[in-house]
Amino acid sequence: MKNRHLEKLRAQCRLALKRDRRSFDEGGVHARHVVEPGATLSWWSDFAFVLNGRLITLWWEHPRMKYSDEIAECAWRESGPAPPEDGWLENATPIMRAVGKSRKKCVGHRSPARSDAWRQYFDHHNAIEDRIRADGIDFEARPSLQVQTLRWCVGVDICVPIEIRSSEDARALVSLARRLLKRETTLESEFPGYRYGRENWLAEAGLRSGDVIARKINSTGM
Repeated sequence: MKNRHLEKLRAQCRLALKRDRRSFDEGGVHARHVVEPGATLSWWSDFAFVLNGRLITLWWEHPRMKYSDEIAECAWRESGPAPPEDGWLENATPIMRAVGKSRKKCVGHRSPARSDAWRQYFDHHNAIEDRIRADGIDFEARPSLQVQTLRWCVGVDICVPIEIRSSEDARALVSLARRLLKRETTLESEFPGYRYGRENWLAEAGLRSGDVIARKINSTGM
């Protein structure tokens, strides 16, 4: 017996694709983000492609991204509760800009400086996170795949150890996603026994530092 709710979502997906105006490259891939020039390591990105008449939105992250997110969570837990709110949002003053000869409009808000307690808290938190990132944590990130049917697309959360440095790499990822969705392969057969843990994180420390330097060079145009 068919699931009426699921069938309705699938019909909505097909209708949404007809109205979609995004462009796809010659490989049938739409990339929402530009590959960062000079970067060695990949972290996350979003892609889209069409399968069986429906738009597939691919939310991809590398296992190192999951590991990095877990480090951030550990740092927040170790930092403890934040100080009481200091009213920096409530006390923001509007920034007015002249419109014509006699009128003004608000184009933004200027917030006062944070309190000493908040600055000390974030200095403390940043020191903790820097230490944890240098030492690593006992955590393993594994390949994963989650699929959900939405009204406008089929959303696919995928975590696989693939580096995305070019359009060819993006097409390889999309090709893998297609085969996974069509059940022509599995994550275990593609990445047997893969785990990203402390050893991987520490081994990539130099590459992460190099990417930071490359990013600064690209931003300054040197």
